[in-house]
Amino acid sequence: MSKFGQKLSRAGHGRLSVLITAGVILLVLLLNILFSLATSSGLAYLDMTREVYQEKFPELKGLYSLTDACRDLLQSTYDGLKESSGGQEVPRVRITFCDDPDVLLGNTTQRYVYYTALALQHAFPKWIEVECIDVYNNASAVQKYKTNSASNIYASQVIVSSGTEFRVLGLRAFYVFSDNTSSAPWAYNGEKYLTSSIIAVTKAESPIACFTNNHGESAASATFWALVENAGYRVQYLDLENEEIPEDCRLLISLGPTKDYRSRFDGDGSRSEIEKLDKFLDKTYAFVVFFNSETPVLRNLEEYLSEWGIVLERSETGSGETYNYLMRDSAGALSSDLRTILGTYTVEGGGSSITTDMRSGGVPRKVVFRDATSISYDKTYQTQYMTPEEMESLTETYAYASRYSNGVSRIISDVFIGSETATAWLDDGRGEEADAGLSEVDLSDRTTPFRFMTLTTEAHSEQETNYTSVNHTAYVLACTSTEFVSDTLLQSEVYGNTDVMLAALRSMGKEIVAVNLSWKPFNSATIGDDYQDAGKAWGWTVALMVIPGVICLVLGTVVVIKRRYH
Repeated sequence: MSKFGQKLSRAGHGRLSVLITAGVILLVLLLNILFSLATSSGLAYLDMTREVYQEKFPELKGLYSLTDACRDLLQSTYDGLKESSGGQEVPRVRITFCDDPDVLLGNTTQRYVYYTALALQHAFPKWIEVECIDVYNNASAVQKYKTNSASNIYASQVIVSSGTEFRVLGLRAFYVFSDNTSSAPWAYNGEKYLTSSIIAVTKAESPIACFTNNHGESAASATFWALVENAGYRVQYLDLENEEIPEDCRLLISLGPTKDYRSRFDGDGSRSEIEKLDKFLDKTYAFVVFFNSETPVLRNLEEYLSEWGIVLERSETGSGETYNYLMRDSAGALSSDLRTILGTYTVEGGGSSITTDMRSGGVPRKVVFRDATSISYDKTYQTQYMTPEEMESLTETYAYASRYSNGVSRIISDVFIGSETATAWLDDGRGEEADAGLSEVDLSDRTTPFRFMTLTTEAHSEQETNYTSVNHTAYVLACTSTEFVSDTLLQSEVYGNTDVMLAALRSMGKEIVAVNLSWKPFNSATIGDDYQDAGKAWGWTVALMVIPGVICLVLGTVVVIKRRYH
């Protein structure tokens, strides 16, 4: 072969080598792209659910497997329910996922929870049932689980229900984060959270709520009575002086008392209602009390409530008589006498948790207070001011107050406050005209808001069995308007008073927590979207796509050069 032919042959081989190298690079890149698309769409995941249903595996392995402690706890719960029902069939527990199964399998955080639920169903097939409802196409199927008329059920939520009881669980609750603002979880908590919710919704019998009726209280309207029942209580009246509080009572409601509670210091030999109330709250139950601008001085009750940080605001008229604040609002009033006014939602602090769902759906419903007075914090409580610099999750400065005494810690915070244009007046009762007998209180130096509704908490935690503990929190909810729960406002389709009361009564329930079910930390050495945030995951994807291609390109170039010159 001539030298020209040899050169031509070498050139042909060189071009072929370059083409082969380029083809290999393109193939690697294409495979990486296809694999990434398959992973993001869920096609690359192994569906273990068929194996569960066919009972090829006793349980799902890994992060979503069930521990022996979980099985024992749920089995004892099931046995207890069956015994209490006289051997009858136990009502089924339904775990509802609000999305299509294929979507759940394609989303790592949802897939973990889904597999744990399937493992629970597999372990207790006669008791626990898993279902999937696509809320985008069938929203009406889950409307009965809305906590209030303003809330929504989202695809990322999980519903645990049994009979009339249910819990709507957010996806974030199934994971453990380093802090409240972190977006990257470091441990999985699904087994513990689902187990606690199953126990909570399978309580053998609804607790009792009692309306006290021996202190001149207003009678509960039919609407308010039904609302308390809808919150999961059996409702009855209670003469606190002459009757004992029922053993299974969890909530006391005093609707506008006008006569004082008896105290052991009264000296008339009567039984102390204050002591009964105190012992009741020592069991970490709940007390809801309503006042208004005409509530008389109730020395014993108010002295006791001051220990919970609650003080009704009063002032003297020119004649020396003391009257409650009467709240009016010239800018935000709904009535000509300026006494039917709107409350302002608080957005931070413990009290704001009651209205979280109402505020999450955009513009929340208006909440109305009529003939309201105002609450101040007791002076023995230390006011705390939290700012965005101190807590990253805050958007504005807010205050709460706390007191620690005799080993007991209590915190009071606001649920609703007055607007910036709200003013305080004194009404001495002269005349029926709107402004007759009214005098405005000079509060030009006031720096705190008018408080229309407050929540005081006293928290404890107590181990109940080897596997469970109860989050013991005593609650005192104070509202400064008895009209807040009137038929007119509770039946309104415009105002959110019903939503507030339902949320408050539900939030003051007692929840069992499975303490022996531990978190399952992620392996920090593993790379993937399970443990990395979006930026890191994308960085690894790019690296895995580019590096192999660059290596092939370099090797191909070296081969071409060597063949060309040797």
